[in-house]
Amino acid sequence: MQGLVATTDQPRTLTEAKNLLDEHAKWKTELESKREEFAQLIEYGRCITAGETDTHYAELDQRLDRLESGWTELVQIWLHCQRMLEENVVEQEVEQLEKILENQASQLVDCELLVSVGGFPCATV
Repeated sequence: MQGLVATTDQPRTLTEAKNLLDEHAKWKTELESKREEFAQLIEYGRCITAGETDTHYAELDQRLDRLESGWTELVQIWLHCQRMLEENVVEQEVEQLEKILENQASQLVDCELLVSVGGFPCATV
């Protein structure tokens, strides 16, 4: 599941960025749906190993520790990817706005050039 949560796809458009963010949100829903069941499993395992000194119980307790650690890591990976995807959406929006501004600036320069050489005023800007 870590591989699925930790997306490495880099969107090229704003639409792709938003789609990846939406897809990533579905993984949070999946994680949330498993959280209580996971916590109950760990709690049950801790009840079984509580007060036991046999090596099998100690090994089970260590495995429970690793499971908890893995869950925490999975959540951290999800959060990290969420931040990266949100930043990517913002970057895509900024790129889109920059293109719009460049286009408008170009039109304004063309219009000013027309006016300066005695042409008609531009109405497109």
